[in-house]
Amino acid sequence: MALSAQDSEATRARLAAIVGQDSLLSGEKAALFSAQGEQPVAVALPSSEAQAAEVVKAATADKLPLVVWGGGTKQDIEPVQPRDGVILGTSKLVDLELDAANLTVAVGAGMVLDRLQRELAKSRLFLPLDPADSARSTIGGMLATNSSGPNRLLYRSARDMVLGLRVVTPFGQTLKAGGKTVKDVAGYDIKKLYIGSWGTLGLITEATFRLLPLPEAKATVTMLFSALPNGCGAVSDILASFMRPSTAELLSYGALPGEAEQALGMKQGDYLLAVQVEGAVEAVDRQKKELLELAEKREAREVAILEGDGESRLWLRRKQVLSGPSKEQPALLVKGSVLIRRVLDFTSGLAALREKQGLEVALAAHAGNGIVYGLITAAQGETEKLVSASEQLQRLAADCGGFAIPLKASGGIADKLQYWPPRDDYSMMQRIKAQLDPDNLWNSARTPGGRL
Repeated sequence: MALSAQDSEATRARLAAIVGQDSLLSGEKAALFSAQGEQPVAVALPSSEAQAAEVVKAATADKLPLVVWGGGTKQDIEPVQPRDGVILGTSKLVDLELDAANLTVAVGAGMVLDRLQRELAKSRLFLPLDPADSARSTIGGMLATNSSGPNRLLYRSARDMVLGLRVVTPFGQTLKAGGKTVKDVAGYDIKKLYIGSWGTLGLITEATFRLLPLPEAKATVTMLFSALPNGCGAVSDILASFMRPSTAELLSYGALPGEAEQALGMKQGDYLLAVQVEGAVEAVDRQKKELLELAEKREAREVAILEGDGESRLWLRRKQVLSGPSKEQPALLVKGSVLIRRVLDFTSGLAALREKQGLEVALAAHAGNGIVYGLITAAQGETEKLVSASEQLQRLAADCGGFAIPLKASGGIADKLQYWPPRDDYSMMQRIKAQLDPDNLWNSARTPGGRL
C-alpha cells in the first residue's frame, strides 16, 4: 500500500532530524534519484557512518524499503527500485586516510574512483581497478557491484584488492570486516560477502585497499585483424607465453567512436586487439617486441604502439562507447562470462546476430578473462528481436561454460528479459538474505535469483 502524504511527510521530518534539512532531498530534487519511473519518498545524504546507521534504524522502524545510491551508474539496470522507498546516498562519505608507507588507503564509500586515483597519484601510487564508469563510479558502488575493469587480467578483481570494509547492517549496526593487513581475517571472510551483493545486505561505508606503485612505464600495442579467429588466436598465444599484460581487449568495429576507428583504419568486420603492458622500462620494451612478433605471426593487417597521450585517449574512448544503450533507440547491453577457451565461440555467436537477425552489434571482450560485452541495437519496431537475442546468448553462454546477463535495456523490453541465469545456489543466497535482512527492505528486487 502506498504511503499517505501525511506518512511521507513524517518520514522526511524524521530523516531530516538525523542528516539535516540540507542533506534531505524530496520533490523535484529527489526525482534526480529515480530509476525506471519510481520516485523515492526521500533521499538522505548522511555525512558520517553514525548518521547512516540512524537513517537505517529510522527507515527500518517504518518498514520503508532502502536503496543505496552512489554514482547512479548501475541504477537503471533491472529489476527496478521499490515504490515509496528511501534512497541512502553516499556522496558525502568521502573521507580518505592514506598510509603510503604501508601501501594502503581507507576511503569513504562515496569517493569517486577517478578522484581517488588522482589523490593516490600524488604519492606515486594507484588502485588497479578501472571500470568503464570510473569518472562517476563511487568506491561503494564499485564494490557492491564487483566492478573491476579490463586490467583484471594482471591485477585480478575488486575482491582481491580489498583488505577491509566497514558496513551498516539492515539492523542499523556497524560492522568492521578485515583491516589493514593482507592476513586480517579470523573465521569467515565476511567482507567478501558484501562485495557483489548489490546493496541487498547493507551499506558499505568505507573500504581499505592495498595499493601498488605507479608503473615506471606503460604502452599499448594495437593489432588490427580482418577476422575474429586471428584476434582470439593472438590472445591465446599471449596467455600461453611469458608475457604478463595488464589488459588484452578485443574490440569489434563500432565499439569505439568513429574518429578513433578511422584513425586506427578500422572498417566493418574488423577487430582490434589492444594489449597494454606496464612495469619496469626493460620489461615493457621486451613485451612490446614480443607483441610485434606475435602480430606478424597472426597476420595483423596493421600494428601500432601507443604511449603517452595517444594511449590514454584510446582507453578513454573505449570507456565512452559500451557504457550503455541510447534511450532513443531500442538496444540491449549484455555481459557474458565464459571459459577463456570458448571466447571465440561466444563472440562469434554474438557477431552473427548481425547477419542472422539484422541487428547492429558492437562487442568488447576482456578476452584474457573470458568476459564479453555486447551492445545490440535494433530498428524501431523490432524490439522482439532483442528479447530473442538475449535468450539466444544466454543459451550460448551456458554451452560455453558460463552465463550471460542483460545489463541495460531501452525500448521498453526490460520487463521481458530474463536476468538471472540458472544456478543451484540461489536458495542458499536467499537464506542469507533472510537472516541479514528479515524484513526484506534492502534492494529486494536485486536479491539473487529474483524478488523474494
